[in-house]
Amino acid sequence: MTKHYFEILNNSNNLIKGDLRIPFLESLSPLIIFSHGFKGFRNWGFIPYVVQKFAENGFISINYDFSLNGIIDDINQVYDDNIFRKNTVSSEINDLKTLIENIINYQNIFDKIKNLWNNDIFLLGHSLGGAISILVAPSFNQIKRISLWASISNLDRNTQRQKEIWKERGFTEVEIRNTGQKLHVDYSYIEDKDNNLGKNIINRTINNLEIPIQIIHPKMDKTVNIKEAFELKSSESDIKTRDLYVLENSGHLFNSKHPFTGTNTALENAINVSLKFLKSEYV
Repeated sequence: MTKHYFEILNNSNNLIKGDLRIPFLESLSPLIIFSHGFKGFRNWGFIPYVVQKFAENGFISINYDFSLNGIIDDINQVYDDNIFRKNTVSSEINDLKTLIENIINYQNIFDKIKNLWNNDIFLLGHSLGGAISILVAPSFNQIKRISLWASISNLDRNTQRQKEIWKERGFTEVEIRNTGQKLHVDYSYIEDKDNNLGKNIINRTINNLEIPIQIIHPKMDKTVNIKEAFELKSSESDIKTRDLYVLENSGHLFNSKHPFTGTNTALENAINVSLKFLKSEYV
């Protein structure tokens, strides 16, 4: 296996950073893209371990940073607040689309997979990254499957009163639990969702997707209630499979933390269930 760092500029001239892992292959392989969640980054906790596992199982694998996630120190989890506060859901959608366009056109580092990739893309998203994966999927015929880890089903996550206060101040404050660093999110985050994405866009989009989608959700998730997993599953039909796997005795972060100190039962279960789902048409 080889690992390659890459940088891509999106159409706003913001930098998308990532890692491409290429296994030693005897046949053409699908490609998996892991999208992190809110306050996440490509090297958070379990993410590099998970992506490595997929590569070890024969998938070309990518983990990347959304361009405005603000991370400046992966190890100590330090963010640039001036960057973080400008992020929006639309920006993250644009980042993933930009990354996929580079892959499809074999631009930049992706010329390395020209004779190795079978043209299929699988998306794996955690939390908000799951929603981003769903919202990007209709744009590319190459996307064949999605695995959702503790994904949200609704972008509107604030009460009207919270949004009014947010608007009055111009920002809201969030804290990084590990470090206590206070970060800010500008009100443009809410304006973007209201003006560009609309109500129930995740459910409306997943309802129109006919590709297989897997939903893995921790039963004890206090960040994204498991009812959201059932909302995502409700989009299934005879031609749209939506497999739901509930992880017992696990929270939103799959019983992991940052920095990563090693795997555990919940995380291994999530990896194995995802691998079975994504490999099913290749065995």
